[in-house]
Amino acid sequence: GWYNLTTRGLEYQCAEHAYWDLGRPPDDADEPADIRGLRVFQRYFNQRFQTYGRTVRFHAYCSNEAGDDSVVSPEERRADAAGLLAKVDPFAHLVQGTNGNSDTFIEAMADAGRVHVSTSQRGADYYRQYPGLVWSYRPSLEIQVEQFTSYVCSKVLAYPVSFSGNDDLGQPRKLGLLYTDHPRAGSLTAFAELARQRIEDCGGEFAHVATLHNYGAAYSSNPTTEGLENMAAFQSNDVTTIIWAQGYDSSHTKSARQLDYEPEWVIAGDGAHDGYAPQTHQDQQVWEHAWVVTIQPLQTGTVFESECAKALAATGGLDRQDISHLCTFRDYYVQLRQLFTGIQVAGPRLTAQSMDQGFHAIPPLPSTDPRVPACFYDPGDYTCVKDAAAMWWDPDGANNFGTGASSNEGCWRMAEGGRRYLVDRWPEGDVIAQQAPDDPCNQYSGQFFLSRDH
Repeated sequence: GWYNLTTRGLEYQCAEHAYWDLGRPPDDADEPADIRGLRVFQRYFNQRFQTYGRTVRFHAYCSNEAGDDSVVSPEERRADAAGLLAKVDPFAHLVQGTNGNSDTFIEAMADAGRVHVSTSQRGADYYRQYPGLVWSYRPSLEIQVEQFTSYVCSKVLAYPVSFSGNDDLGQPRKLGLLYTDHPRAGSLTAFAELARQRIEDCGGEFAHVATLHNYGAAYSSNPTTEGLENMAAFQSNDVTTIIWAQGYDSSHTKSARQLDYEPEWVIAGDGAHDGYAPQTHQDQQVWEHAWVVTIQPLQTGTVFESECAKALAATGGLDRQDISHLCTFRDYYVQLRQLFTGIQVAGPRLTAQSMDQGFHAIPPLPSTDPRVPACFYDPGDYTCVKDAAAMWWDPDGANNFGTGASSNEGCWRMAEGGRRYLVDRWPEGDVIAQQAPDDPCNQYSGQFFLSRDH
């Protein structure tokens, strides 16, 4: 296997165009943390998955990166692909942390018949352009929309206000829609537009629709003009329940607090909204009226008790700082697990076609463990997770962050202990029907930066 890698920041950065063959001993004792981690993952997955006498060998590459406010060109991405095909000729590749036009790179590799595994949110048609070559752990945009909107349609629309902080409990719900229209938030905006259509199709009506222009790590310590305008519009239109269709921001809750407005929030998880760390930046009085629908499984304990950390610790060679970095800010573990699962189910004759057949032979079974998502592949589908869970924000719950800008107070509590549901299988009753004060806190920390548009 081959791993395309771009890392940033302090002790975790790598030089542009740096390359490592992880099948060879390290040349430098001070390799970047990501490279050290990939060496450990290489040993771990080769030891624990059936590879039919083969050793899956990792290669890592740090591409050229533009500055924070610019984008690497499509031509540079195609040059990356051509150079690596000539140098490594990989069977499969993964991508992390690129600054724009990663799809150009992925498409160039797919045109050459190379398998790609990701954690991106893309539409189903994207995967069908390259059947059996482009896969994702995260569900397709359409499946995730169905997960979220089936929840809204079955558990929100038919019931009166039940968890707002305003004087409207028991009144009919009046919906507002909030989402991002940032020019580089393409998949987030597409999610919201499709979610709006699905909710309107099942009888929902939006009294007001508002957009936000930030996303990712938009941590505002004070209300913003945009936030005040949007929240004032929701308030003046008597919106009781805001449907937030992805795209993180913290200024809107601070703006709502200034307006003495505490509506219900029903949120679509996007990797930031369903993690506890970004939510400690919300106004806590406003945010205690929030629920989120998430694909994230239940994670208890610290990051060092996660499946990712257990894998790294079982193989050895990394300190706690490296493990925390690799399991908090990287998606290596789930991507590599999906890739090695594909290698195993492909059988002894490994090709993209045999991997495709193996993945699609996995039976479509629901999850029976809140820590493990249901993962199977429907016909014409190339994405893993098929279920979701619901969580509610408890400002007094304990999280495991404890350092840095985020507080260790506040957590998403998982209703029914984190029980997971396939699309249209949500339990009967209003949003709060399954809420209990002893619901466990999910220690998924969340992404501080959402992926920019591909």
